Amino acid sequence: MHINYRVFPTVEKKAKNIEGDNYVQICNIPEFINGLLFELGHREGIDKFIPARDTCRKFEQKPVFEVTTSAGKVWPVVVVEQKGLLFCCVPLVEQGSNTRPPLIQIPSVTMGFSLLCGLADFLRQVPVSEQPAWKPVLHKGKNSVYLSITEYIKSAQYEKKSIPDVWDLYGTVACKAELEGAMPDITLNISHITEGNSLPLDHLMIHPCVQTADSAVIIPDETGSVRVAPRRVRFTPPLDMFPLCHYTVSSLQELPVKGSYEMKVDGRTATVSVNLKLSDKVKNVFDYCELQIPFYNRNNKISSLHIFLFSHLSPGQKFPSKSLSVNLDATVQFNENKLTNVYNDPFCVGLNAYAQLFFKILDFTHSGCYIDPKSVQVSPNTKFKLTIVQEYLSVEYKIWNSQGDALISSVPKGVLEPHSDDIDKEIISDS
Repeated sequence: MHINYRVFPTVEKKAKNIEGDNYVQICNIPEFINGLLFELGHREGIDKFIPARDTCRKFEQKPVFEVTTSAGKVWPVVVVEQKGLLFCCVPLVEQGSNTRPPLIQIPSVTMGFSLLCGLADFLRQVPVSEQPAWKPVLHKGKNSVYLSITEYIKSAQYEKKSIPDVWDLYGTVACKAELEGAMPDITLNISHITEGNSLPLDHLMIHPCVQTADSAVIIPDETGSVRVAPRRVRFTPPLDMFPLCHYTVSSLQELPVKGSYEMKVDGRTATVSVNLKLSDKVKNVFDYCELQIPFYNRNNKISSLHIFLFSHLSPGQKFPSKSLSVNLDATVQFNENKLTNVYNDPFCVGLNAYAQLFFKILDFTHSGCYIDPKSVQVSPNTKFKLTIVQEYLSVEYKIWNSQGDALISSVPKGVLEPHSDDIDKEIISDS
């Protein structure tokens, strides 16, 4: 067993001042390690019941542990285990570890856990016995940069005047870079298409590797419409695929596919009618488009009705170009005998039901977000292969039966009408 450790005297001195007589010094590192291995089950075996370790009365808060030594109990000990390696640290508790404050109130626990995860990820990327941990891994081979924008739409449609439809539009920009050099830099523009209405990105959350990122700027033109300025981002990419940034879009005015679902039940027969209307602002080419109608708490031979829209929409095909709409009708016969594999849901009884749409559109984003290939630059300057992809997917895209009730949640009116001060704070935080 190989042990590497480091003690910070300034932290030790501060801990002594905070803890006073309750201070527990970690003077015997091998003893501390043996106690930690015992708590993790690497001593005496994890399959053997030991009351001091395995009693159900013991309160656990993994990955934070308490280690018993001859000098006393050491808490909190943060542990990350990965591929036969144990990474651990003892954070400083400003309130005093004897008081045992909730973990959420101890910032050093979060910082320590993040540090250990970063160390584990870094060492995981270093080939064993070929390169020391302090030296970065150098890429050898063809240079390439892969960028992808994945945008998601989540919605609940009710087809009722008293209940407005709700939706969320959000996305992720991911990157995979294989470049020569110890620490190459990449600079690129996250832009918007100029045709049609541009939708600004809200609350852009960036990866820690990003060094600089421009703030959002909306520029009005002579016609009164607005243009969203590109956001330039500079970063040093990690070795693996990683999320460069996440974003949300709050200014979407209409859904990509407007749906209506009507189900009526007469005895053991249910008649289903669905209409789907595609927005003219959405690319009319689908990688796939599938409608699922689950039947909960029903005694039927099938747990759900899968409509692949094969007679209307198959992969690579479109909605009818003139109407941009599809009508689907079906009849489902229920059984008298109860089945053992029937779906159960406490809410979806009687006419309370929904249909769910799954679709994927390639080379398209609803917000108009894209990465300008001409803006992608690598430093130090080198030739590289650039690949940029886009995709637009549905997530929990539900259409509730207009003949029944639906699950909804309401937001207090004051939340929907923020004060001007709050709006200013959001604009500032976005930068």
